[in-house]
Order: sequence, then structure tokens, then C-alpha cells
Amino acid sequence: MSAAHDVPMFFDRLNPTDLDPRQMVDRERDVRWLTEVLSRYLQVAAESEGRAICVTGEKGVGKSILTRRVLEDLRADFSANTLFMTVDCRSCHERRGVLSAVANQAVHELASLHVAGARVPDSLLATAQLLRQLSQLDRVELKVAHEQVRQFQLAARLGGRRSLLSALKLNFGVSLELTDREVKSLTGSVNFDDQGIGEALVAMFEDIRSQGFHCVLYLDNIDELRHEYRSAEERDRVRRDVEHVLELKRAPVALVLNMRKYYTGVVSRDISNQRVLRPVPPEVLREILARRLEEERPAICDALATEEATAVTERLSGIAPTPVAYLLWTKFLFEEGFYRSERLAEGFDAYLETQYSNLDVRILHALAAAFPDPDAILDASVVLEACGHNRAIFSQMQDRQVILPHDFWNPTQFKLDPELYFLHPKYGVFG
Repeated sequence: MSAAHDVPMFFDRLNPTDLDPRQMVDRERDVRWLTEVLSRYLQVAAESEGRAICVTGEKGVGKSILTRRVLEDLRADFSANTLFMTVDCRSCHERRGVLSAVANQAVHELASLHVAGARVPDSLLATAQLLRQLSQLDRVELKVAHEQVRQFQLAARLGGRRSLLSALKLNFGVSLELTDREVKSLTGSVNFDDQGIGEALVAMFEDIRSQGFHCVLYLDNIDELRHEYRSAEERDRVRRDVEHVLELKRAPVALVLNMRKYYTGVVSRDISNQRVLRPVPPEVLREILARRLEEERPAICDALATEEATAVTERLSGIAPTPVAYLLWTKFLFEEGFYRSERLAEGFDAYLETQYSNLDVRILHALAAAFPDPDAILDASVVLEACGHNRAIFSQMQDRQVILPHDFWNPTQFKLDPELYFLHPKYGVFG
């Protein structure tokens, strides 16, 4: 055994979670479906009409990169009169964060259209800027609120329905029509609550649509807005947050939602355009890796083409249930020098020590072994038994997403995280 076999193989560009649409492989049927649903809306939708679309699937299956690929293609065809807004709920943490991010995206897209030569009225841009400012406020003195909004006085010149200005006056008592003397005489405070801001967003989109512009609003990782489900109180709080955000479907926009399959119980039945992404076969996973390696140094590509390295990548593709899991494992094992088949167990032990350093590896193995198959569903009582009947450990496994609920809203059954399928005895990695 030569020492060269264990030399780490560092990648320059490989990023398992890269969402660059150019890196997508396969999924052509799913691409055609989403493209058709969105393009038909953008071509024929009435001024007051909205449409909601939901793309679901298991963790890491490729929901985000698929959606971004379609939106990038549509932007090329509809960019002259369409706002394409993207909000990653994972970085928002609560519903107000999502609402504020949506308002900010609207301002950004209107400004970009204006720079590109579209006829965006200054009053329309000021209207969006006004809402962006208010979405960042909580409870403030009424006089202070008016002083802040007066910098967007141009919004008062907006023609048409002026839905946002009406909503602000109705919900918050905020008006651009007051004189300086009237503003100085104001007393009391105003609470810019989430419900009012949500209604103001719907009104803003009505104003944008009335000026001849379409809107596509993409909300990614809705399941990561809040991932707290252990108690009924936590689930009720999460459901309220998510349902409040999903009220944006009342706006005249194409609302595109991404969420994990186990989270879809929050999606109302009136969202009829739903698509579940299925797992891709091992040969497609290997094609995905090959596409990602096209920008690597020739030396890296040559090393991965050796018989030993190919045996490892082929074996991993037969275990990995998703592209993200496959790319994560490959990157770690090769960069740590574990790219011979006989060293996979050692490599995955190192992976567990690195990625799950605060967990008992013995419990991880026991949990995986409790599942009859890697993708099986187990009752909570069986999972708890695998945790040694220790509820603290059981909770820890939930928090670290080692186990995932089969139904987020009724978490009585669980599945193994796809990124841990290599632990299952079926694959014989650990003998």
C-alpha cells in the first residue's frame, strides 16, 4: 500500500450545495412542467389573478436548483416586464423576516427594471420603498412613523388604484396626505404588526400589477422558516407563521414554493399546482458529479478517473438517495484521503466525528440499524427504543435532524436523514 493513495485530493470548485442552474442535470420533465405552468400565467393572467405553485421532495433532492433553473430561463423571455423575486426562508427565521425580505426584493427588482430601460414610474418605486421602510418597524410613535414615510412623498403621485396607500391608511392610520402641522400634532403610537404588513404587501403587488408588470415570487426552504415541532404549542406557532406567509397567494403574483415533502400538510388544497421531485438513479448522480468536475484542474479529474476512485464514486452513487448527499460524501472522503473502497468505513467514521461531533456514534449506528430499510418509516416508540429509551437523546436526534418526521404536523413517525443512509447495514459499509 503506497502512501500516495492516502494523499488528500482537494477540489477547487466543488460545492455540494451550489445552486448554479447551469450545474443541473436531468429533471427535464420537471423543468418542462414548471416552465409551462409559469409561462402560461405570465402570458395570459388577468390583472387581478394570482397563481401558487409548490415543488416538494426529500431533503437534498434538488428542489432549489430546479426552480432556479426554470426562473433563470423565464427571466430571459419575460425580463422586460416581470419582477423575479427570490427569498430564502432559511435566512429569515420568522415570518416578519420573510415579509421584509419580499418588500426589499420588490424594490430591488423595480430598480433593476428601471435601470434596464423599463418604464417604471418613480411613484411606483417610491411606493415599494415606503413599504420596505415600514416593514422594518414594530411599535413607534405615530408622529415618528409619519416623519419617516414623508421621504417617500412621490408615492402619493401614483395613478390607478393606489392600493398600498389605502391599506396603510386603513390598517395603520398612516397617510401621505397630512400636512406638516397635522403630523406635528399627532399623538399615540402605531403597531406595524405582521398581519397588516402582509396585507400591505398584497396591496403593493396590486399596484405593481396595475402598472403593467408581472411578479414571480419564489419562497425557498419554507420548511426551514421554523423547524420546531416537538410540542403541539411549537407546531401551532410554526403553522401560524407559515400560513400567514402563504397568504401572499392572494396577491396577483406567481407564488412559487419549495418545501420538503414532510412539510406539505400546511399547503392548502386550493394550491392545485404541486410537483413532487423523485430520486434520481445512480447513473444520474454520477453525471451530476461529472458536470461539477468540469471546472476542476485536470489533475483532479485524472485522479478521479482512476480505477480505485471510480469504484468509490460508483459505490457511493448506489447508496446516496439525493444529489446533495452524494456530493457531500464524495467531497469529504476524497479531501480526507479516503478514496479506496476498503477505507470507506474509516472515512465515514471521520465524517461522523466531523459533522456530528456532539453525538454518540454508537447511537447513530443503532438508530440506522433500527430501520428495516434506509427509507423505511418507524413509529416514534421504536426510534426511542433505539435511543436507549432516553428522551433527551431522542430530542437531540430530532434537533440535529438525524431523524426527520414523516409528517411535520403529526410527528408520530420518523425517517432517517438521507445524508446518513451510509450507516444502514443494507449497504455493508461498516461490515
